[in-house]
Amino acid sequence: SPRLVQERYADVLSVLIPKFLTFFRHGSPRVRSSAISCVNNFIIHRSAPLMQHMDPFLEALFLIASDDDSEVRKQVCRALVMLLEVRADEEDSSGSPP
Repeated sequence: SPRLVQERYADVLSVLIPKFLTFFRHGSPRVRSSAISCVNNFIIHRSAPLMQHMDPFLEALFLIASDDDSEVRKQVCRALVMLLEVRADEEDSSGSPP
């Protein structure tokens, strides 16, 4: 189950996610894009380590939202869309109006 995986690897992710965030500023567009893609994999599952680093994650996304590389910008857009989907799902399940 995804929940069991999250709990088992939470310590590892607590180290990896901040490391991925540092790669958002890497000189290579391919590294930046890959780092965003890696972090994006944890959004839909609402990974606790990612949620603990949400403010730095959002900051880093907005800093590279106007990156010169189109693949980096695509990954930023994917991240923002997934974050909105997760937020909408949370509101739907809580019964709160948007």
